[in-house]
Amino acid sequence: MFLELTTGGVTGRAVLTDATAEPVSRLLAVLPLINAALVPSCWSGPACEIDLSGTGFELGEPGGLPLGCSLYTGMLMLRRDRKVLEISYGPAESRSATGVQYGFAIGRFDDDSRGLLATLATSHDVGELHGSLRAVDR
Repeated sequence: MFLELTTGGVTGRAVLTDATAEPVSRLLAVLPLINAALVPSCWSGPACEIDLSGTGFELGEPGGLPLGCSLYTGMLMLRRDRKVLEISYGPAESRSATGVQYGFAIGRFDDDSRGLLATLATSHDVGELHGSLRAVDR
């Protein structure tokens, strides 16, 4: 199972972890497309954030996944409150104004997604980007 993100005419595909593939695919079968703003992270470093509150994206705590705060290039991290999805385009650490934020690594963009990561990197210069998320089988 993959999570596909499209912004600025560029699409990238993230491989979901085994622990999150089934619940995310079930959820996105009901909610096939999420249109969202990709906001440059103010505190985490080279990462964008998607605020999932109000989108209908309700995912329970992913069982079997440890909490972490380090974001490697291309990683998707669902914060512990499950309301913010962070996507890194470089080495980062999940943070907010109140300090380190822990979350669950739910997937990682594949090597063919370099164009998407480069587009996300422009958000620190141009500001908010608009994109869409959807689950795909292949």
